[in-house]
Amino acid sequence: MTFFSKSDTILVKRLELWASEYLRLSEQIKSLTRKLAQKGVVVTTLPPKANRLDSFEICQMKEKITLCCRRRENILKGLDNFGALVIDKTTMEILLPGGPLEGSWLSWQPGEPSISWWRLSADPKTTERRQLSSASSLARPVIH
Repeated sequence: MTFFSKSDTILVKRLELWASEYLRLSEQIKSLTRKLAQKGVVVTTLPPKANRLDSFEICQMKEKITLCCRRRENILKGLDNFGALVIDKTTMEILLPGGPLEGSWLSWQPGEPSISWWRLSADPKTTERRQLSSASSLARPVIH
């Protein structure tokens, strides 16, 4: 087991980087999708499928969306390899193993300077976010 202590700041910076990049890519996808809609092209699936009748400009925009989708997937895979879960892709709430109770998760969202929240389970519909108390402040993300 590896515990994060002094490196919490580094971990939070890494999470902030991943989350902000994911959100930036999501905004870029939305922007390109709106531009396609203005040109009469409706994107129903991501990444969008190329059509042999598409103009060069439409193909380029669809290709940019596809690249953004791949980059977002790579971010999610990186977080997964790290043992983290993204439970809300809109807010980019990220859960890390190692909460104060067995089976619980530490919770972090962009803009938070430290990991100071937790959830009893990874299901945001059945459990609410709780602030870590000073007694449980020793809880750290655990990589098994």
